[in-house]
Amino acid sequence: MNKQQIYEILKESVRELAKGNDLFSPLSDHCEDGASLESIGLDPLLLPDLIPDLKKRFGGKDLSASLTHLSAMHTAGDFLTALATALGNGIAAPCMVYVDDEDVNLFIFKRRFDKIFKVAYFSDPLAALDFILNDANVALVLTDEVMPKMTGNELCDRVHALKPALKFILLTGNPNNLDDLVYRTMRRNRFYEFLQKPLDIESRFAELQDLFASVLVEGGAA
Repeated sequence: MNKQQIYEILKESVRELAKGNDLFSPLSDHCEDGASLESIGLDPLLLPDLIPDLKKRFGGKDLSASLTHLSAMHTAGDFLTALATALGNGIAAPCMVYVDDEDVNLFIFKRRFDKIFKVAYFSDPLAALDFILNDANVALVLTDEVMPKMTGNELCDRVHALKPALKFILLTGNPNNLDDLVYRTMRRNRFYEFLQKPLDIESRFAELQDLFASVLVEGGAA
């Protein structure tokens, strides 16, 4: 993750904190490394208050080791570099979450991919949501769109609010509305990829393995 991406997440964190804390105000749209924290709208004294929210947004990543000298950070570059360093090792043990209310789909997927990737399976999207928000090792979520209690889009929206860097792949079995669904979700930059149901794992096994590995292996080692 580069500094610009980190800054976008920082802006979102500060924007949300400002809703309940008058000490925070929205940050500048753009910043240079040499810009002072005050010039982009961030009081250096507030940095410690940002850390818990940023930790959630970066997937539960422990930021403390790289942010031990907050008082010495005076420029935007100082803070963004420290965050980039903290995130630089990626996720130590990246895992995928697969959410589908049809147990047979979970069973078939588990039979083919469980020995290749670390996967957590959920038929209940609310249980999946709780797991995703509280497990720092989740790097990828594969979810069905049409489910009881919560759609795949709704699940993504709930997670994205706290973990905007997490990648989602959407499964949809509704070809009549696929174009509209793709348009709405791609416009919001929510999904890493779309897959059509029923998912033909046997004929697309190598393709799917490469797709998941591009996040779980390459992304985890970044």
